Amino acid sequence: MFRPRHHHVADARGLVPGRVPAWVWLTHQRRSYKAGRLDAQRVAESDGLGMVWAPREDAFADGLAAAKAWAGAHGHFLPPTTAVRHEYPVGKWAKNMRDAARLADRIAARRKVGEPVGSEAGALTDERRRQLDDIDPGWCPAWDNLHQQPCPRLSQKRDITLRTAH
Repeated sequence: MFRPRHHHVADARGLVPGRVPAWVWLTHQRRSYKAGRLDAQRVAESDGLGMVWAPREDAFADGLAAAKAWAGAHGHFLPPTTAVRHEYPVGKWAKNMRDAARLADRIAARRKVGEPVGSEAGALTDERRRQLDDIDPGWCPAWDNLHQQPCPRLSQKRDITLRTAH
């Protein structure tokens, strides 16, 4: 029922075909697969249904591809939060990655001075930061780039060209 409509088995929140919600079943299957406890036949059947074993990794890969496309077209990776590239909300994704990078920086700073860091959930990993740095080393400026957002609207309303540094 879910796969024919959505063409994948990645996120089935809200779907309850039996007594167990589909997302609970999917989570259990993914954990078993990751731990090596899922038999080969179940893996093959799930793959045939379009199972996404690592949805967060797939989502990051999709965002990274959109980031590369944006940077290729614009010469940088500082999209406004409203930016969309090939129907992907690359601006919102970039903002989320900048937030995750800044969280990782705060955690590292706390760790450096011996303060407790608490949960690291949501912090950008070093590997993902490196991948984004490879696209554009300035993708995560120390300042917020909200100042860029009014500029396109201003230029559209005033018929002027705004110069930006690349």
